[in-house]
Amino acid sequence: MFMGGTPWFDESTGQNREDKEVYDMIFGIQTGEYKLNYVYKDQAGNLSNLLTRTLLVIHPTKPIVQTLNAIIDENGSVQFGAEIRSGAKMELIETGIHYGTDQIFSEFNQIALSLSTITDQYFSTPLKPLGNNQIFYRAYARNKAGTSYGSVKNLTLPSESNATAWWSGSIEEQGGWQTSPWFGSFRRYPQGWIFHADLNWLYAYAGESGDVWLWSQDHGWLWTGPDVYPHLFNHGTANWFYFLKKQDGIPKFYDYSSESVK
Repeated sequence: MFMGGTPWFDESTGQNREDKEVYDMIFGIQTGEYKLNYVYKDQAGNLSNLLTRTLLVIHPTKPIVQTLNAIIDENGSVQFGAEIRSGAKMELIETGIHYGTDQIFSEFNQIALSLSTITDQYFSTPLKPLGNNQIFYRAYARNKAGTSYGSVKNLTLPSESNATAWWSGSIEEQGGWQTSPWFGSFRRYPQGWIFHADLNWLYAYAGESGDVWLWSQDHGWLWTGPDVYPHLFNHGTANWFYFLKKQDGIPKFYDYSSESVK
């Protein structure tokens, strides 16, 4: 059994340390490597050999926080997200989002973030912010070392909720898919990405009148909307495409400027 109150010998200083001093040193988070010797008696009361333990005390670090782009769903609700890392395996005490109407957060609301069961990212429950159509938001996280903040981002909410959003009127399908009466079937992912049944992976940025800008790895930025699609305007080349069909997994377009299929 261990002897309560037995002095610990600190080889780094050549001094004895009492139990409380050792505990205060460890839990007071003084950084460094310490070799501590102590003795104990067995059940017969005989002194045993010295035991040595090396303790490495690492200074705790605040969490590393990255604010993710918010997602607006088909109901006009907003879901916030963040990537958070807490150093030295320190437990996170609190994670959340501050959101308000100015970049300095003179007044703000907050909502908690929870770790996703699918990814290692944190997400809020969807909500409908009240007031201005433009909001500013940032992620934050707190552990024993303190609180850290992610970058400030801003979000323009569609007017009248989702009435003018490009996905307005879409029908919910199984597996997270949606079918638009003008744009076809697609599935939305975090940070603005969608997978379109015909056009494959795209980054979608909502316009103000139900239109949408789509970034394609092969064609750059394309603009389209209701009564326009399957025509798409190529911003980089300033000419029009017409979507023909998906062939062997690749979307094919008619290029009006070159009068060829791409």
